[in-house]
Amino acid sequence: MHLPLLHGLRKAFPEAVLVVYSPGPSGGFFRNTGLVDVERVYGYGPWSLLKELRRKAPELVLSLRPLSQWLTLVIGLSGAARRVGYRTRFSRLFLTHTVIRDLTRYRALAFLDLLRPLGVSTGSADVFYDLAGRGDSSGDMEKPYFVFIPAGADPRKQWGMERFLELSRRLRRGTPGAGEVFILGPREKPARAALTALPADPRRRIMMQATLPRLARVMADADAVVAQDCAPGHIAQMLETPFVGLFRNRDGRVKERLKEWFYRRDGAEALSCDPGRGIEEISVEEVAAAVERVRKADAKTFPPLYTLE
Repeated sequence: MHLPLLHGLRKAFPEAVLVVYSPGPSGGFFRNTGLVDVERVYGYGPWSLLKELRRKAPELVLSLRPLSQWLTLVIGLSGAARRVGYRTRFSRLFLTHTVIRDLTRYRALAFLDLLRPLGVSTGSADVFYDLAGRGDSSGDMEKPYFVFIPAGADPRKQWGMERFLELSRRLRRGTPGAGEVFILGPREKPARAALTALPADPRRRIMMQATLPRLARVMADADAVVAQDCAPGHIAQMLETPFVGLFRNRDGRVKERLKEWFYRRDGAEALSCDPGRGIEEISVEEVAAAVERVRKADAKTFPPLYTLE
């Protein structure tokens, strides 16, 4: 969800050295996208970070962590000409530009609000269309096709592979000639085993641990994406592909959480269950009906991938 922000910075400052500081290691994730040049962990303490920033003498520092007062103080003392972050009583003393943090706004879009004081405008999908253009086209699916993402580390968030398979059968019966793509991560080996045990189907694709460009490419042209609460589902949301998200309601506050974690728009629906009940109580019929609604309401204005240069 940070990638649209970084893409906007890279476009606005193509010659700059972009450095990402994070509280823990990301395994080179941001650098591998080509959007940033350096990744650093700042968990080594405020004074060490302050000395490093003053030595680097950056032109611009953006803070995405409004509740960390020590980080705001360090940025304020960094000597950077422009210091941008979310508005708090404390941050207004130390930052040159602040924006209101809207907790009812999808988080990726809220990150993009930080670019406004810099005069930078970009959309959530731009970076993923850029990445999709770098993806290998040799295995592209011919439309129509549906994407299913039964991924997630927490078993309490999982809808169940048998339900995804039943959903796929229903959708494909209603869309003659449709294909299906199942996106799986390293923890979904049982799901892969269930899929490979099925009769061979030339219109079925299983993607295990796919690259980010490949994920962006396959989801950009999908007729609809159905996903549990997981990171790959956010790619579909930011691409504004027709999307149905399945979310657990552990404490009855799922609607409150979804203000930040679900991109409310035409062509997207979030489904959940009663408080404290299992996510498996969301019926296949409910999800299939939601898929048909988001397909009809799809307001996506981005071009299909074959027009990319």
